[in-house]
Parts: sequence; structure tokens; C-alpha cells
Amino acid sequence: HLSIRRQRQMCIRDSNNIEWQNHFQDLQIGKQIQTFTFAQELGKNWEDKEGVINSAIDIFKQISQNEQNPSFIYGFVFGVNLPEFTRQIIDNILGIPEISFHVIGLYRYLDTLTKEDIDKLKPLLEAKPDYIGAIMYFRWQDLSSEDLSDFVSWLISIPNYGQMMAIHILNAVSYTHLTLPTNREV
Repeated sequence: HLSIRRQRQMCIRDSNNIEWQNHFQDLQIGKQIQTFTFAQELGKNWEDKEGVINSAIDIFKQISQNEQNPSFIYGFVFGVNLPEFTRQIIDNILGIPEISFHVIGLYRYLDTLTKEDIDKLKPLLEAKPDYIGAIMYFRWQDLSSEDLSDFVSWLISIPNYGQMMAIHILNAVSYTHLTLPTNREV
């Protein structure tokens, strides 16, 4: 029995070796500690990036939700490190109900957060308000004051979770813009 970790290491060293693709399902089920790093290296170095991510998504959506581990997809996108690629994958995953929740995790790999990015999430958050907690650590300071205000106003309308998250977002943004006095000014 050759461990999956050992196979991953061999594949990273030999980029012509495609046997790791036979383990897509294994890489996306349950707890996989090394999968993110492995996928990140592939994202940096693999030529057919769209082919890899599309194959990963096709297999990922077949895995039951309670067994899904998005570390491969997240790591690969992080390794590619191109905002347009990340947004393309976000659009793709948003169209697949079985895995659409995992799109929220991809937002952390965007270099900047835009109004358009947030608008894409609204239908998902309206349909599944319990997902709102997952947006807590977005880079809200990237939005203009007007776009942030519009989003927070919309968010407040979602029962139970919306108001609490709106307060958190406003607090987080105001804290990042707060200038604290230095010791000399006190």
C-alpha cells in the first residue's frame, strides 16, 4: 500500500506523471491534511489548469455533501493565483447546487472584492441564510463605501443571521480604518 501522500510527492517532482488524477476522489473526501499544499503546487506548475479544475469539480460534485473536502479545489485555485481564473471557478461552482456552498471559501483567494462578486453570492445567501456566517472574513474594506452600505442594507433584511453579520462587517471595516494613537500622542 503506497500512501497517497507519497504518491503526491512523486507527482510534484515529476510533472509528466498524471497518475495522481486517478485519486481525484480520494483527494476530495474526508480529512486530507496534505491536499491543499499538493493542489497548490499543481496550480502553480500544471499547464492544463482548466482541465484539472474541471475534472476535480466533476468528481467533487458526485461526492456526498457530508464527505466533501474542498481543499483540492481551494489549493489549486490558490496556486494558480489569477483573479480571473478564481472568478471563473466561482461562477462555475455557483451553478452546481450540490457544491455551491464551497464557493464562499474561494472568495478569500480574490485579490480584491468587488460589488459584482458580492452580488453573485446574494441568491445563495437568500436561499441558505445559515451560510451567512461563512462570509465573516471577506475583505470588506475593498468595497467602496456605497457598495458596502448597499450590501449591509440588503444583508439586514435576512432574518436571524443578517443583522448580526451586518454589525460584524461594519465593525471589521471601521476597525481597519481606525487610526490608533501612538504612545507619544497619549
